[in-house]
Amino acid sequence: MKQYVPDFSEKVKKGTYVSMDGKELGTHEGYPFYTIGQRKGLGIALGVPAYVQHVDKETNKITIGFRDDLLTKDLLVSNLYFSKYESLQAIDNLSVKIRYNTQPAPCTITSMESGLCKVHFENPVWAVTPGQSAVFYEGDDLVAGGIIEE
Repeated sequence: MKQYVPDFSEKVKKGTYVSMDGKELGTHEGYPFYTIGQRKGLGIALGVPAYVQHVDKETNKITIGFRDDLLTKDLLVSNLYFSKYESLQAIDNLSVKIRYNTQPAPCTITSMESGLCKVHFENPVWAVTPGQSAVFYEGDDLVAGGIIEE
């Protein structure tokens, strides 16, 4: 049986690449084709390696910058689902994985009144991507998961 795959490419409009300071750099194929941290397939030459920093689907702008611009020590997580504990607050050996091909990074968390959870990393992590999963571990044990907000 052939699987139906919708063709949305006709509805996707080309957009603009911008630098971190807002300067227009060129055009891209449309925001759905890009993700934070992407380097390959951008179709733009700047003379130095460039990475997607931000995807703005409202304006169809893709912000381009350098690798180090993607490092951060904090992120917010929503929709937490707990599989081992009722809270992550008291875990001493907590780590979180934010990309499927990376090692879990040591972190501490703070619950916020809004229902969000603030995650703070001991060392900066690369390419935090809103909409992706954050998966929490205690050693090798999976303890919770949620959605990265920012």
